Amino acid sequence: MVLIKNTEMLVKDMSIDDFMESIKKGSKQFKEVAVEDYNFTLRDSILNDVEFISSFVNFNFKNCSLRGAKFIDCNLKCISFDNCDLTGILISECAIESMEIKNCNLIEINFGTNYAYGNTLSGDRCFEIYKYNNAT
Repeated sequence: MVLIKNTEMLVKDMSIDDFMESIKKGSKQFKEVAVEDYNFTLRDSILNDVEFISSFVNFNFKNCSLRGAKFIDCNLKCISFDNCDLTGILISECAIESMEIKNCNLIEINFGTNYAYGNTLSGDRCFEIYKYNNAT
């Protein structure tokens, strides 16, 4: 069990296998879970409208569709999106220190207020940071 920031809720560990099984069964909402495997890359999956709330999500997405996905009050410090469809995605109230977005269209990403290295970042500031990093 891990304590998530700014709350007193405990999150439960969920293995990648359990996460994938839940997705296959049609689950769309994951609340207060920790799905972490820094060496795992989820490839070629459709995860449209999936929601992570008050969770740790630390693995990599490659060639996935995450249209309309929501990440709210999550720890995304070690997450990577590579060549993913992020149309309409919401990232808000999240810790995003080492989050990586590459080869993705940023125009449709909705950034709320997020946090990095103890600093509060506005949605506009998040967009500018990832726009710059995505261009290099």
